[in-house]
Amino acid sequence: MTKEIKKGIYKHFKGGEYRIIAEAKSSEDKKEVVVYQDLKDKKKFWVRPREMFLDEVEVDEEKKKRFEFLKEEERDKFEDRYKRALADYQNLLRQTAKEREDFSRFASERFVLDILPVYDNLKTSLDHAGEEVQKNGWLEGIKFVIKQFKDIL
Repeated sequence: MTKEIKKGIYKHFKGGEYRIIAEAKSSEDKKEVVVYQDLKDKKKFWVRPREMFLDEVEVDEEKKKRFEFLKEEERDKFEDRYKRALADYQNLLRQTAKEREDFSRFASERFVLDILPVYDNLKTSLDHAGEEVQKNGWLEGIKFVIKQFKDIL
C-alpha cells in the first residue's frame, strides 16, 4: 500500500520547509518522483524519488520521517486574490472620482480668482468715465456686462 502525499507544506528532518509542487514520473525509468520548492529560497526546486520522500531516516539512533507534513496550503488563493484586486479596483474608481471632483472645484476656483481682477477693472473704468462717455449707448452695454459678472460671481 502506497502512502498518499498531500499537497501542502512539509518539514524536512533537518529543519527546512518545502512546498509540494507536483508528483510526476521520471521519463527515464518511469519511477514516481516528488517535485518540491524550498520556502526560504523560492528559486530552488528539488526532485526526489517518491519512495525516498516517504522514507524514514535514523537520527540519533531514532527513526524519523524524512519529510513531515505540516499543513495544507490555502486552496482559495485565487478567489482571495480576485476579491482583493476587485476591492483595489473599486477603491481606485472612488479615488479617481474624488480627484476629478477636486480638480474641477479647484479649476473653477482658479478661474474665478483669475477673472476677479478683470471684473474689478471693468467696474473701476465706469467710475472714471466722463460726462461725454456717460451719454454713449455702449456704456449701458458695459453696465449690463458688469451686472452679469456680478450675478455669476
